[in-house]
Amino acid sequence: MLIIVNAAPIGSNIAVYAQRLGLDSSYAVQMVCLSTLLSLITLPVMLSLAAALGFA
Repeated sequence: MLIIVNAAPIGSNIAVYAQRLGLDSSYAVQMVCLSTLLSLITLPVMLSLAAALGFA
């Protein structure tokens, strides 16, 4: 289970918190998008690895 959580994208709440704190919310949105796109690769890889090691 922790393998899946570690490969999942970051939460979109980070952009909301950045905006509420007066930080660079556009950068936060970019990082959320990047994290989501990268998770399309990392999730299947990590699930395959977990299955190969007998964790799934």
